[in-house]
This record gives sequence, structure tokens and C-alpha cells, in this order.
Amino acid sequence: MKRVGLDTNIFMAIFLEEKDKTEPSLQKGRKAVGLIRALPSTTIVDVTADMAIDIANTKVSERLSIADAAVLSSTIVLNSDAFLTYDNDFANVKKIRCMKPEDYLEILEKSGEVRES
Repeated sequence: MKRVGLDTNIFMAIFLEEKDKTEPSLQKGRKAVGLIRALPSTTIVDVTADMAIDIANTKVSERLSIADAAVLSSTIVLNSDAFLTYDNDFANVKKIRCMKPEDYLEILEKSGEVRES
């Protein structure tokens, strides 16, 4: 696996060092988006009319909130191999493999793509 989507709770926990994953303020959210935009090999998906329809379909088919459907749909549109999240709401998703980041890293380590430091 080489391309993954990340749930917003992962970005917030990593970039804002919020171990308890509490809901961040708007200012912290803007800071996180700025940090994400600066990362190499990172794509932010714009919500177009077609994307909005896909989000609605994902919401219904995967029984997710609209916010979760938006994040998941952007991952699928980019042909990602997996979606990384700590949110249990994605446990029954069928459109893409959803897992915790540490599980994904373990797969990479076993495949030799990433070595433990």
C-alpha cells in the first residue's frame, strides 16, 4: 500500500499534539490545514458538484455522517489503498480498507517498505 487517506482526527492529534483528540478550535483547525498544505505528496480534494453527489452516496451506502462521508469519499476519489482512522464509525465500511495508523505501519514494515528506526 502506498496511498492512504487520513481521517481528520489523525491530523489534529499529530499536528496539534492533542493526545485526547478533543474537538479543536477554529484557529487550531486553520493552523492544521496550513501544515497539511505544506506537506510534500499531500493532496487536498476540493468539493465539486460531482464530489458532493459522491459524498451523499457514500453517506447513504456506508451509513456515515456527512463529515465522515466527505473525508472517506476524498480518499476513494484519489484511488487510495487504505483509509487510516481511529474512528470506530468506519469499522463496517466496504468501499475501502479502513484501519488504524499503527496497523498500516505494521503492514509496511512487514513488506519491507518501511523499516523500524
